[in-house]
Amino acid sequence: METGFLDRKALHPGQRLDLRVQRGMMLVAARGKVHIAGPDPWLAGGMVQQGTDLQEGDAHTLLDDGWISLSSRRGAEVVCVDAPPAGGAVTKLLALLAAVLHRALPAKAAGRR
Repeated sequence: METGFLDRKALHPGQRLDLRVQRGMMLVAARGKVHIAGPDPWLAGGMVQQGTDLQEGDAHTLLDDGWISLSSRRGAEVVCVDAPPAGGAVTKLLALLAAVLHRALPAKAAGRR
């Protein structure tokens, strides 16, 4: 994916956005509801389609490299956090950052309403 450490993607109502992702990348629903389709793993010679729905404030870590599609019926914003390098302090820092984002985003969203 062509992002820096953190990248925000806005989805308009009904929009679908296709992204190339790496294993370990984290997606956080900063606003709205988001559907993530893929990446689709292979099982017994066939591709298995899978999807994940994120509510505002939810986070999801991707288990595989590949292509995903982000979509939202009513519009949303997603924060993409690049996969950390294996092991070490950077991994711990990213995990802490993801936990803070996960806790902070719903509280901020509730204040906007």
